[in-house]
Amino acid sequence: MTDTSFVPLLTVGDPHEAQITAARLRAAGIQVRMHGENFGPYPIGLGELAVTEIWVPADRVDDATEVLTNSV
Repeated sequence: MTDTSFVPLLTVGDPHEAQITAARLRAAGIQVRMHGENFGPYPIGLGELAVTEIWVPADRVDDATEVLTNSV
């Protein structure tokens, strides 16, 4: 078993955009973790509390950046 450390890739201000971004990365075979206040029992989708951090494995940052910079 390998210990993969995750690092923050980007911060997104809209929860829906975060879900779409995560889906694009997962479709490319990249594991994703999302952190933000909108994932708790009482989701908050307004202002700075709606911010979601998208994290990927440290060894896949370049791949993830490429996926997100290439147009669909």
